[in-house]
Amino acid sequence: MATTHSSNQAIADWLSALRGTTANLPHSARSVALAILTHVHPETGMTPPLSYAALQQEAGCSRGTLVAALRRLDDAGVIRRFGAHQQLNVYSLAVDNSQASTVDPGTEFEPAPVQPLTTEDHVEGDFAPTPVQILHREKKLSSSSSPSLASVDASAFGTTTPIPLPQDWAPNAQHLSRIAARGLDLVAVVDAFRKYAAGKTRTGVDKWDKAFGWWLKPGDGWDKHITARAASVPAAPMPASADEETPVKRTNHRGISTVMRTLQTQGISGASVRERVVELLDEGTPVYEIAGMIENELLAVPAGV
Repeated sequence: MATTHSSNQAIADWLSALRGTTANLPHSARSVALAILTHVHPETGMTPPLSYAALQQEAGCSRGTLVAALRRLDDAGVIRRFGAHQQLNVYSLAVDNSQASTVDPGTEFEPAPVQPLTTEDHVEGDFAPTPVQILHREKKLSSSSSPSLASVDASAFGTTTPIPLPQDWAPNAQHLSRIAARGLDLVAVVDAFRKYAAGKTRTGVDKWDKAFGWWLKPGDGWDKHITARAASVPAAPMPASADEETPVKRTNHRGISTVMRTLQTQGISGASVRERVVELLDEGTPVYEIAGMIENELLAVPAGV
């Protein structure tokens, strides 16, 4: 079929262009590009909506590596992506960033109906259509058979549905660099951010990445968290001054007065008696026993000594 041949040629041209950029693309980026290719529909040159998790599994890389690779491929003009970045994206192949037109993604990914080639699809002589002509034609077929992305409900890609912080979320390379530059404890910072994010939602993982970027800014999230935590710790009690009466001192003071009044009724008083009362109180002797003890002590002392 003519359409299948054209699509296969466009993919072949794309692979050729990808090989031509190997000097500028790392192995990880090429692996991600080939992972995208496995999902490309041969008739439309587009993928269905794909999640980051699906591409990570296909390419066998981490989330941070995937994000960096997609950015490189996009900048190099190898792919185009549409949708809610980091949630669901539609990817299309780009043969030549400077000349080729990419296919606008639609909601239908069924093969477009085969139509006879028009005069604009042919070139002079016996040469096959160029990749640019092929992509222009597929763009026309796609736009005539399915609505453009602008007319698709954004909720189809999850762009309007707030999500909590994913369990597998992790700081990206830029975050890690900032954490290292500030000399922060990675585990403590991320754990505190997860506690802050509990019960909150954002409209995409990219928004959570931005929130964590704010968290790392000096004077913002993490610093405010540290300040609030320090303020919640009870202050250590100030030691009592020598002149300040503590509850124990006040109790002893009342005990001394009680004992001294009792002894005075027996004609017993004096500084030495008071010192003995204080000594017995400090030893934990009950107040009601002290007066009797002192009387016995005084009676036990021989006269004239």
